[in-house]
Amino acid sequence: MSEDRRITMRLTRIENTLEEIKRSIIEPEPPDRMITVNEAAEILHCTPQRVRDSIHDGSLTATRNGRRYFLSFHDVRRRAGYQTIEKKQKI
Repeated sequence: MSEDRRITMRLTRIENTLEEIKRSIIEPEPPDRMITVNEAAEILHCTPQRVRDSIHDGSLTATRNGRRYFLSFHDVRRRAGYQTIEKKQKI
């Protein structure tokens, strides 16, 4: 892979992350839902096989339904480095 291609891919990833941060500030956090391995791989910027390997080694929690795995959207986002927005409570 050429150096220009690597730089382009990295910049695209940075732009996507910045868009996600911008969306999380403007919009309320979406409700938790179950997502597929492919969706989790897209959020984590890795292959679906790496997500399955993480499920098998216990670093990601998943629910199995038949042959398919489903993961919590919020758990995957936390693993990707996105912080959940929590309101501070007054005591």
